[in-house]
Amino acid sequence: MKHYIIIFLIFFINIFLADLSGQNDIKFKQEIYIENKDTCIFFKFIPNITYTRDNEIYKPKSFEINLPKKIKFWEAINSSNFGIYYKSKQVIFINTDLENCSNNKSDSIYTPSEKEIEYLITTIFETSREKRRDIKEIPFLKCRKHQIIKRQRITILLYNIKNKNYDNYLKLIKTFKELK
Repeated sequence: MKHYIIIFLIFFINIFLADLSGQNDIKFKQEIYIENKDTCIFFKFIPNITYTRDNEIYKPKSFEINLPKKIKFWEAINSSNFGIYYKSKQVIFINTDLENCSNNKSDSIYTPSEKEIEYLITTIFETSREKRRDIKEIPFLKCRKHQIIKRQRITILLYNIKNKNYDNYLKLIKTFKELK
């Protein structure tokens, strides 16, 4: 119990100090809309949040996407990382480039190497680090399908997708649409 209170206090002290310094201002409100349809799950994320650091302003991306049914659990971290976990170690991970650092201007779909997936998982993607909800804890399975879909500053990873599910997952993921 003491650990939780300490973590709670540290979290709020950091927010208070950031607010006092004016360097990191967080105005937080976001909407996550999920609708269970006949053939898929419609997922819509609309942030009304702005992060500022010094004089730089960062706005998370709004988007909508159709996802395969039977989601085991999902998580949203920092308005820019979304992990959708399915049975049998199958994962869809969506990363939006919050800082607009990416030079990627074109759309692409390709099969990544194991090293590229490892790099994304260990350095780019953020998770809750809760063991059962952490893509870093799910081993790469060579017998499964892996795909990266890039849409300008958005990276979507299909990870460990069973062969029989792959076509449906890919078809649904291609419905991704960034909202203005």
